Amino acid sequence: MKSRSCIHRRQSTVALNVIREMFEQNMEENTEVIKLLKKPEVAEMFQVTERTIEIWVRDGLLPAFRIGRSVRFDREEIMKHMRARQQI
Repeated sequence: MKSRSCIHRRQSTVALNVIREMFEQNMEENTEVIKLLKKPEVAEMFQVTERTIEIWVRDGLLPAFRIGRSVRFDREEIMKHMRARQQI
């Protein structure tokens, strides 16, 4: 059985790889920098509590990724995800 620190290191590595991939893809497409949102900013955007945002992320209603213990959101990905859910 793997230790918790080993699992957390693996998750951090995966998150960093995702961010690096997003950054490289964004740099190839254009020169805009990706604006990552924090949980309070997303909560304010939807006019809900931070706890609600945590529940939505846990239930897969909002796309998010972790950097260490922090959760970050890509505004464009959130908007795409919400538009797709709206059409269901």
